[in-house]
Amino acid sequence: MPGLLLDTNIYGLFVERKDNEEIAKKIEEMKKEGKIVILNFRVIRDEIRNAKANKILEVYDSLTSNNMQHSNKQIERLANLYFIKYREKGGIQKKTQNFMNDLRIIAFATLKNINIICSEDRKAFHSQLAKDSYDEVNLRFVYRTPVFHTLNDLKKAFL
Repeated sequence: MPGLLLDTNIYGLFVERKDNEEIAKKIEEMKKEGKIVILNFRVIRDEIRNAKANKILEVYDSLTSNNMQHSNKQIERLANLYFIKYREKGGIQKKTQNFMNDLRIIAFATLKNINIICSEDRKAFHSQLAKDSYDEVNLRFVYRTPVFHTLNDLKKAFL
């Protein structure tokens, strides 16, 4: 079953914009039919909870699996390697909690063999420099890098 991981900002878009209700319902339907799985990752859930966004948290809980997945040493190590490689290649992002959470999300998806990450974050998820960094690190460990898509990409594919 294909894995899909939605970045924190996607859940916000489901709630904030009426035109995204249809794709959120379609993803929930596909989950119920067993066509996709969306893992419940503590880093994403905590970002939503810390924003005190109860409506967004409800959407998150309805779309993700019941089994909470936590960050671990392997995820932290891989996220740090991504950051080091990104900086070596000329990346300008600093090692902030927010940026490292994005790298943890990518490391989690990589280690769990999740096929697709959906995000609107251009810095961590869609910049070519960042993607090249993930690919280089993942190749060293023979990991497959997830494919990165935007919400509009999912709409085109699923609706």
